[in-house]
Amino acid sequence: MRDIAWKLIEAMALQLTPQEREIVLGDLIETSETAWRGMREVSGLVARRQLQLWTSWRPWLAAPCMALPCSFLLMGFSFAISSELRTYFAYGLQLNLFSAQPAEAVSLLCQALVLMICAWAAGFTVDSVSRRTLAASAICCFLPCLFCLLRFRQESLPRFCLLLFLFPAIAGVCFSRRGGTINRRRAFTLALAATICMAVLALSGHLWVLNWELIVPAWYLAILRFRPDRMAVLRNEGIVS
Repeated sequence: MRDIAWKLIEAMALQLTPQEREIVLGDLIETSETAWRGMREVSGLVARRQLQLWTSWRPWLAAPCMALPCSFLLMGFSFAISSELRTYFAYGLQLNLFSAQPAEAVSLLCQALVLMICAWAAGFTVDSVSRRTLAASAICCFLPCLFCLLRFRQESLPRFCLLLFLFPAIAGVCFSRRGGTINRRRAFTLALAATICMAVLALSGHLWVLNWELIVPAWYLAILRFRPDRMAVLRNEGIVS
């Protein structure tokens, strides 16, 4: 039980900055605190630090303003793509732009591009904006997923088709976590491509007006006041979270 308690302490301490984590764990070892007392002290410190983070606008932008709505909307795109693919495969239609249904093929292509670009940009932006509250952002993302999975009643499709967007979203988070950067030109290109695809879908009547919110993370990257590589330096210096 003692080993388990110390592992929990180390896991909770991961929510602290590296410098603070080293000091806290070092103090616990030097003072020979019991594991349970150490767990109480570390959990209290983590809770206070998390509350302090939420006094900034960044966690609010990342979690309730980006992760939550984008999760709902991207599940809609995941379902639409899965439904169209099932139709194509079920009826043996040729999936290319030169088939007898070019409009449907273009619509499917645009939906796929929107899904990949917007999900990746959302994941990258959420982690870049507020890395230390990523757990809260993940909860805001997964709660809508759980809600929709429990209410899914489409017998012709597996319920996990709703989660297609998670692959590019997680890739975006991992890219940011590894210190990856994207220059403003590429960010602008991705945002413009997503916007054009959304416009095509809107003209074809395949777009809900609220879906336009999906391009917000991509455009946020494109018009950042600081370049992403500069923001990475600022995060390391503790200037931004």
